[in-house]
Formats: sequence, structure tokens, C-alpha cells
Amino acid sequence: MAARSSVAPLVGHASFPSPRLALTAVLSRKNRLLTAVLSLALLASAAAASLDRLYLAHEARLAMAARQGQGLSGGDGGGAGEREARGARGGGALWFDQALDHFNPADGRTFPQRYYEDFTHFNAAAGGPVILVICGEAPCHGIPNDYRTELAAHFGAAMVALEHRFYGQSQPFADLSTASLAYLSANQALADLATFRQFYQQRLDHLFYASHSSSHGSSGSNGERRWVVTGVSYAGAVSAWARLSYPHLFHASLASSAVVNVIRDFFEFEEQVLQSAGPLCATILRNITRRVELQLASSAAERRAVKQLFAAHSVEHDGDFLFLLADAAVFAFQYGRPDQLCDPLTQAHAKGSDTMHAYASYVRDLFFAHFGASPADYDRHSLANTSLVGPSAGMRTWLYQCCTQMAFFQTPARIGEPIRSAALNMSYWQGLCASVYGSHPRVLFPDTAATNTFFGGTAIASSRIFFTNGSQDPWKRASRLIGTYAMPSVMVTCHNCGHGVDMRGCPTWLNANHPHGDASSCSDPSVLPAVRSDLKDALESWLRPDYMPVLTGASDGRAAM
Repeated sequence: MAARSSVAPLVGHASFPSPRLALTAVLSRKNRLLTAVLSLALLASAAAASLDRLYLAHEARLAMAARQGQGLSGGDGGGAGEREARGARGGGALWFDQALDHFNPADGRTFPQRYYEDFTHFNAAAGGPVILVICGEAPCHGIPNDYRTELAAHFGAAMVALEHRFYGQSQPFADLSTASLAYLSANQALADLATFRQFYQQRLDHLFYASHSSSHGSSGSNGERRWVVTGVSYAGAVSAWARLSYPHLFHASLASSAVVNVIRDFFEFEEQVLQSAGPLCATILRNITRRVELQLASSAAERRAVKQLFAAHSVEHDGDFLFLLADAAVFAFQYGRPDQLCDPLTQAHAKGSDTMHAYASYVRDLFFAHFGASPADYDRHSLANTSLVGPSAGMRTWLYQCCTQMAFFQTPARIGEPIRSAALNMSYWQGLCASVYGSHPRVLFPDTAATNTFFGGTAIASSRIFFTNGSQDPWKRASRLIGTYAMPSVMVTCHNCGHGVDMRGCPTWLNANHPHGDASSCSDPSVLPAVRSDLKDALESWLRPDYMPVLTGASDGRAAM
């Protein structure tokens, strides 16, 4: 891999380590001020030159790919067919040499990070903004064709999507060993965004702005485009944290279903599942869990038979199997498909049919075949596979983030009678983390208090962040639900309003056939357009050239900067 450039790591949060500060600390008090001034001048000059070198190296790679007949694919194995099937926009994959460790100035290693761009709606002459899509905890196959494309058309924005490190093809190492995954964290991902943003602004300058002597529209005072960073779920949290950590780089954030409050013992998650399911469906699911528990404990033959019924005989550990059954039900409420789960169960119950067989059909035919889940995603032996092409590679990566930083360990509800097995307690999660990654204390005990102290949790102190959540989504219990003038928070309320509903529509899973997100399929078709109108109005205000900070009043105490 190419040597890392000499650009100092970009820092937007006081707690991030800085090489410049580390060097300054060893200087004598007498010469510190003079040396710091000289160092800043040298760093500014080196940064500009380094960004130019990064851009030219990137262009050289694209030119070489074109000469080799690869076009702009950069060797992307997905191809246009896969992107179209997933409802993605933009051309082929592009690549950027990203720093492996932003917080160790002595580490010059880099890795190729995949991104996509789309200039379909970009109005460069009018100073159109840039909408950055954070792909999050999954492979990135292009720019999602959801409501963000409608925003790009409205604001004349360029769109760019960046794949998260250690997901998809943005792999720093040849394996996913615990030692390799040590470079995976939200903090590293945030620094990735900042470094990529600086590089990509240079790319836009070369492509569009060289002939313009002045900036217009939604540009910043320094002539650069205003960047709006967006994401859904974990990526929504990263979007909000990017605005918090690098306010000089990211002008605004659209944080959809953003799980900004990291929670270790996440019993509130199932409490929302109980509410979303309703009394009858929840009771049926609870009884199925109890029947499965009895069958697992009865005999080896019965244990094998119940796992075969759910097409999950490969899941050896009983706790892992019980988590699979709990998570399968969650998907229906999380992604706006409650009736596809509850209707067959309640109908079987009314007819006196076997509800467990009805649930097994849902797991096999919808959860596995339609939603794309796999028993391997829940099996600790598969999760321990360190291969990049292992059956659970993506889930291994996300579970590592949970075991080391994000947690979100879903345990039985404390209010109401829980659906999931009592075996899925904190001891189960600690054992799973230790089994998959080893018994290092950082694996066993993610310090959620430190993460929330660092980023603020639901008390995040920032501005120009628009939070949205779906009323039936269990993950809303980890989001910011109370808004202020500086950071609005809106709930999209309907029977099938789930995860990322503002961007993806109803339902929110495999919705690629409905560009820009299907609002008409929401149980109340009026709610989503109303929320989107509020979101667009807020962004319109924030992107105005004459936008000025406004004090939010005593109830908030912070400025909407």
C-alpha cells in the first residue's frame, strides 16, 4: 500500500489526540509560542501540498483503470446489475487511500476505501451543496435511491457515498482477526469522514470550480461547498457525531434513526417491541419462546427437531438459537412489516392451528429468504471465522463494534412480560463476545459511559442536526427524541413506520422498487410528506447564504450555529 501523506490528522474534538500538540508539549516554555506559529505555517503548507498529491494520485489510479479497460469501476466486483437491484445510484466505485490509524502519527499505513459519486443534480455554478451518505455497517454498493436523491434534486447537490472501514470492500487487512479489528471504532470512522471530506473537496475544486472566481448559493465563507452529512441507524449516529466533532467541515446533519445513546443493557429495546407488537401478537410470540425452551431442554432429538423446524440446525449453541428467534420477530417491527409477522400468527391462533409452525414459516420464508438473514449470522462458531469472505463476515464486524464500543446488548424487557428468553441476559452477551473475539477486558466490557461522555448521548451539544425516528422502531429508544430549535427531533407516527422511515419510506426494507422512499404505503400516507416537508424547510434555512446563528432561548441555552 502507498505511504500515508504527511497531512496531520484532522481533529474536531478536544479529546482526540493531535500530533502537533504532542510535539509542542516537549518544547521549552520560552520558545513554545514562536515554534507553534512556525509549525502552523509549515503544516498549512504541507497540508495543501499533500491534498494535491492525494488528488493527483487518485486521478492517476482512475486513468490507469481506464487504460486497462476497467472504466471507473476501480475493480468493483458488484457491477451495475447489483447496484440497480439494490436501488443504488451513481457510477462505478472509486477509491481513496485512507489512513489506517488517525491517532498514531508514527503509523503511515493506508488502505483503499471505496466511495461513489453522483452529479446528476449538481448545480456547481449556483454553489450547490454536497450530500455525504455514510453507508454504515454494511457493504456500500452505490448511492441509495431514497429520499436523499430528492433532496439532491431540490438543492442542486452533489452526492457522494463513503463505505465504512472494515465493511464491504474497504478492508485494511487480509482478515478480520481481533488484532486487525483493533482499528475499527466510531472515532476512527469519524476521522475517515473528515479526511475524505478534505480530499473530496479538492476533487470538486479540480472538476468544477477552477473556472469560477467566486462562490455562490450554499457555499461557505471560504468558497467551499456546504456539506450535509447523512446516515441511518448507526450511520445516523455517526452523522450527528460528525457534525459535533467537525463543525467546520460538516455544515449540517440529517440523522435518521440515529442511535446516539449507546446502551449496554438495552432492555428498553424489547419494551418497544412489546408495544409495537400489541398484546395478542406479543403473547403468541412469548408462548412460542417458552415452547422452544422446553423442547431444547427435553432431549437431543427434540433439540435437533426444533432447530430443523426453523431451518437453523447449524446453530449449535442454544442461546444463539434463542437470539435468532427473538431477532427474527424484531425485524418485522423494525422495518415496517408488522402485519407480515402478526397476521399469520393471530390467524393461526384463531383457528387453533400450531402457532409455532406459523412462526417457523415466517422465519424460513421471510426472515431468511426475503430479508436475507442467515443462521450463520447468529452462530458463534461462524462469527469466529476471521475470513473476509466468511459466511458471517459483516455480522462479525458489527458485533465487534458492539463488544468494544457500541454495546446495544438486547436483553429481556423489564416492564411487561418479555418475549425473548431469560437466557439472553448480560451473561449471554459477555460470553458471546469472549467466545468470538477472546477474553480481553475491552471486549467483555464496552465502556458505554465513556462513549456517551465523549459524544454526549441524548444530550449531544451541537446544532443543525435533524433527528427523525419511526414510531414502531425499537431502536428509537437509543435516539434523541426531544428536539430543540438547534436540533429538531421528529417522530414519524404510523402503524408501519420503522427504521429510517423518513429516508426509505414504508416499509423500510428492500424498498428499492420505490425510488425516494414510498410514502403511499405508510398506514397513514399523510405523515411522511409532512415530516419530509419539515426536514426540507430546516435544511433550506440552514443552507441559505445569509443564514445567521439564532439564539434558541432559555429552554435550550445553545446557539443554532
